[in-house]
Amino acid sequence: MKKKPVNSSSTGETQSAEKDEPTNSLSEPSVNELERLRDILFGSQARTIETRLNELEVEIDEKSTKYKKLAADLQNQLHSVRKELAELAERTRIVQSESRERDDSLREEFFNLIASLESKKASRQELGQMLVDLGIRLGNDSGPSSS
Repeated sequence: MKKKPVNSSSTGETQSAEKDEPTNSLSEPSVNELERLRDILFGSQARTIETRLNELEVEIDEKSTKYKKLAADLQNQLHSVRKELAELAERTRIVQSESRERDDSLREEFFNLIASLESKKASRQELGQMLVDLGIRLGNDSGPSSS
């Protein structure tokens, strides 16, 4: 048996550690035996936990891949919608421009027609004078033949 000297903190005397550390090979479990005992006591739980953790890792990887794909698809759709929106905005600007041009053209044509009608119509004084002249002619034409 080995004796290990131990200093006592209060007396400074050396004591044998024979009682504290059993050195008998039958009573001292080896590291291998401790691992085996630990495996017997906790092995099934550890394997269950390890299996579950592996399953969760796989599930996380699958979901991560799925979400990355969904994010990429969403980005593509967003890009597509923005492109379509830009095209619609451009078409709207073109249609507005064409509408303004037609409106301006129709307005100009309308004002030209008004001006033409104004120049062609006779004023009230002119119409009155024409009626007086017509009445005088009728009076002259009917006057000599009835007398």
